[in-house]
Amino acid sequence: MSTLKVTSEQEKEVKALGFLRNRGTDNFSGRIITVNGKITAAQQKCVAEAAEKFGNGTVLFTTRLTIEIPGIPYDKIEEFRAYIAREGLETGGTGSKV
Repeated sequence: MSTLKVTSEQEKEVKALGFLRNRGTDNFSGRIITVNGKITAAQQKCVAEAAEKFGNGTVLFTTRLTIEIPGIPYDKIEEFRAYIAREGLETGGTGSKV
């Protein structure tokens, strides 16, 4: 069994950006903020591509009308954020900043 490499400090930093750790791993679920659950077709395509490229290929919808992509490795978080930003999407929506 491998040991976790992401520190609690690093976890706290990315949580503020909208990333929640997937239990027992160094992977995270990235939450993408929507405007009242509405995204364009181009944004939806970008989300699907990002889920396949950076996550585990699944897309979840939260009760707060955000989109969640699980399985993103810690070292791919910034690349993921840059990828979705191309379509005007950003991460967030975790913790008290909601």
